[in-house]
Amino acid sequence: MTTPPPRQRSTGKKGTPPVGSRMAGLLVPVLVFLLVTGAGVTALTPRGGPEPTFTERAQQAAADRARDLAADAAVLARSAPAAGYAEAAELLAAQAHGLAPAGPESAQGSSSGTRSGAPEATAAEGTSTPVTPAGFLEDLAASAGDNLSDAVKAEPGIARLLASVGSSQWQQAASLRTLLGLPVEAPAAAGLDAADGPACTDEPRGSAGQRRALLSAVRTEDRAVYAYEVAAARLPDPEPLLAASREHAAVAAAASSALAALCAAPAPLPPAYALAPEFLADPAAGIARLEQELSVFYGSVVGAGGPALRGWAVGRLTTAVQRSFALDGVAEPFPGIPVEEQALPTAGSTEEPNAEDTGKP
Repeated sequence: MTTPPPRQRSTGKKGTPPVGSRMAGLLVPVLVFLLVTGAGVTALTPRGGPEPTFTERAQQAAADRARDLAADAAVLARSAPAAGYAEAAELLAAQAHGLAPAGPESAQGSSSGTRSGAPEATAAEGTSTPVTPAGFLEDLAASAGDNLSDAVKAEPGIARLLASVGSSQWQQAASLRTLLGLPVEAPAAAGLDAADGPACTDEPRGSAGQRRALLSAVRTEDRAVYAYEVAAARLPDPEPLLAASREHAAVAAAASSALAALCAAPAPLPPAYALAPEFLADPAAGIARLEQELSVFYGSVVGAGGPALRGWAVGRLTTAVQRSFALDGVAEPFPGIPVEEQALPTAGSTEEPNAEDTGKP
């Protein structure tokens, strides 16, 4: 499957303004998200206050990395304007603004990004070590890995934000490496624990939230299998679509097996699903939207607070983001978070993923 040139997506709706003019609008709901999660209420390490939590430290570190990377990308964009660095700089600047906790100290720390979302490059230019494409890619991939790793351990609301930013940064790194003709390696992803246990009794195992998330995953992935098969029958190059369908089927089977290990059986699956007329008219665009919706679903699983599924959901979110980009070339600073709806989780909330509301083609 050929990777298209990078573009940026704000809400996925038609008629949106250019990226530079819409970044400020994108940041408003993201800041709403941070205020709701409690992430932007106070600056990190207030004088005389308690030591910052792991979640606070992870959030601040992610903001600092995004700020520095945005400045480096802006430097590289000046010497290679067609290499994708300018787009990466805008995405990273938006992430730096969205991640930064509110307060005087963090406001100073986030000065590398302008209010419109365009980064300033003065900090990077003043350093003694020159910015190189190889060094930037290494730092970007490391930042993505740190964010994805920290998302597994952070509090639910910020975990979803870190997983979103980490998935976006990994996609940016993969896209730039492809443009430079370099190999791309997928980040390590956790699997589902479906190990054999004691014989099932009348009582299911695990938490109710864990069982509901797995049930939703089975339904959502089964819907994706069907959509890909329909698209494969209508498009000239069916094999990549059928391969993706088989991968979604394997994920559905793994979720079903994990559900059985919790002594909970999935509900019967329908033989077919209703597809929107827009999907049938343009299946290529339809499966790109499907993967976007899958990223939202797995983002909600990350935010559900269940440690048993968190690592697996982070990996599935990253996969959905990369596949969506490969299909339509549209990059997002916060994939998996429906910022246009402003219906975002709180730091201590446990969202319940619902397959009836997500993943529909």
